[in-house]
Amino acid sequence: MKYIVTSPSEREITVDAKNSTQAKRIACKAWGIRTSDKWCGMSALRARRVKDEDNVKTLAVCLIAATSAIQE
Repeated sequence: MKYIVTSPSEREITVDAKNSTQAKRIACKAWGIRTSDKWCGMSALRARRVKDEDNVKTLAVCLIAATSAIQE
């Protein structure tokens, strides 16, 4: 499953993981952060599962088309 992991400083990374805990560990490793760090480690991160990536892309394309139609 895909997860979007967000840090308190609003950095984001998308990772493939079994669960949110593993996603946070992968993000810490990618960013060079210790998982046990109290301020920016795993406890400070937020991981959200991406349910269907195709729907997100389709929505983005529809929004772009609607915006361009309104401007014309």
